[in-house]
Amino acid sequence: MFCPSGPQRRLFRIMAGRKGSGFTVSPQVRAFDGPDLPARCSRSQDDRVAVSRWLRDAAAVTEPRRAIVAADIGLCGLGRVLSRDEFLAPAPPGRWSGQPPARSTASRPRAWSEYLSVQLLDDLQEWNDAWDCDGPDVQALEERGHALAVRVQEQLGSGWEVLYTINGRVHRVNPPGSWPWDSWRQELLGYPPRHREPGT
Repeated sequence: MFCPSGPQRRLFRIMAGRKGSGFTVSPQVRAFDGPDLPARCSRSQDDRVAVSRWLRDAAAVTEPRRAIVAADIGLCGLGRVLSRDEFLAPAPPGRWSGQPPARSTASRPRAWSEYLSVQLLDDLQEWNDAWDCDGPDVQALEERGHALAVRVQEQLGSGWEVLYTINGRVHRVNPPGSWPWDSWRQELLGYPPRHREPGT
């Protein structure tokens, strides 16, 4: 499991064990991190370019496209949820060379900028960053997350289903729906059951 160091460790400790908090390090709700991890809206310039390309490619998916308002370290507060077919597809070929990709100094589009207003993107980022403090007001942040999800749904339109978390459940803005945090991927998305170790 990913475990951050330094100042990010505090947020990880607060969020990682809290069901429905919005924090996820799960591969099922991937964050935009380049072409092979298409749902990450990372702040790094090269990663952002993959966002627009991957969102355009998502138009070929036959089921509704889905996004989730979820806090995660270093991200923007919004991630695209992989469909069952995307989740089960084999990873693209490649290898780790030991060297990170070169970063371009050219201006790149901001993640989700083709779909959402600058103000909404700023509000999502502020909300995401608000989780990174000692003793965050979880209830207030979850309520803000709900309000942000409604705004995201309005701007993305009917071709998208927008999700958010409150009180250990994943909720859908439109059409309304709700699933337990532990099983929403299986119930809503049709993912295979998660492997459990014997005795757990």
